[in-house]
Amino acid sequence: MQTRVVRQPPWYYGQEQRTFTHPLYNDTWIRLPKSFHEDHLDARNQVKVVFVAYNELHCTINSVPCDPRTAKHKRDLPARDQVNSAVIGAKVGGVSTWHAAFDEYVEVRLQHIYTGDIFLLGPPTCVWWDIRSHRWAKDGCRLVETNEFVSVCRCDHLTNLAVVVDITGSWMILMLRGLDVMYYVLQCIIIIGCVVTVVSLALCILCFLIFKDLREKTSSLVHANLCGSLMLAELVLLGGLDATEDTVACKTVAALLHYFFLATFTWSAVGAFTCMDFREGEEEGGGGSRGVPSGPFRTFVKVRRRWRVTWSAIAPVALHVTHPFHVYRTFVKVRRRWRVTWMPSPRWHSSDPPVSRV
Repeated sequence: MQTRVVRQPPWYYGQEQRTFTHPLYNDTWIRLPKSFHEDHLDARNQVKVVFVAYNELHCTINSVPCDPRTAKHKRDLPARDQVNSAVIGAKVGGVSTWHAAFDEYVEVRLQHIYTGDIFLLGPPTCVWWDIRSHRWAKDGCRLVETNEFVSVCRCDHLTNLAVVVDITGSWMILMLRGLDVMYYVLQCIIIIGCVVTVVSLALCILCFLIFKDLREKTSSLVHANLCGSLMLAELVLLGGLDATEDTVACKTVAALLHYFFLATFTWSAVGAFTCMDFREGEEEGGGGSRGVPSGPFRTFVKVRRRWRVTWSAIAPVALHVTHPFHVYRTFVKVRRRWRVTWMPSPRWHSSDPPVSRV
């Protein structure tokens, strides 16, 4: 508690002398009216004023922590009727209660301790401490102005003054709750989408297995590979949605997703090369490919048919690595067919060996 005692004649009390600012809260002050000294002069024609500022009185009254930074949502909030300012007061002429004239008032500006930009605050109430009932009272005081940081009150008497509010929560907690709701909605959308995708892919694979005509086609085998790798990727994604806390599980899910999606993209490329091989064979009147050597590619197809490897991405990647020149030449042919003029001209490959045909 800090006090300031002034005993001076009435002419001394200008606006600055009638105003007392809290030493710890610079935006908390109390200001007496101009004629506060009437009927309170002593024998020396002077008036005595005692200003009082309490530093931590509100901490002993409240249920919330004195420091807002240490407040915990589940433990401390919500809290009703909390003193949200430092307690400040004044006495005039040594009397316990001073009342202003009819058309005058005491103006008090109270800085909020729990500010509205961080916490959810209810409407503030200007109160004074009733020493007879030992409780906060609000009669004789009214709220003039308020915002997120301060409240301005006007009272018709002098005692210890403060502002009381209900602290219902925190904006940060509200934002986190909103994010939790959004995360829950997105998680439900992802789960529903993945389940529908897995069921659809499983039905596609089942069709490839049931119908014999589909099993005999190379394009069907490629599509089965594509569906299988994509279905496994979706299953890993479903199983790893909550694997974010465990480091090992998170790394495992990430590695599996990387592998299966790589397999998916690779089988898509194989399907594109298969369609291109079939189209070129139709245009040339034969069954071979002018871009991709028929020997390695057909051997690869036979191996897949024999072993029924429907999800591995190693074989197409190995084909790309072991025959990069032929894949590049095929890419050039396709780009030239699309009239992309910046690719190499056909005469650059005049020395290439003839492509085997079957």
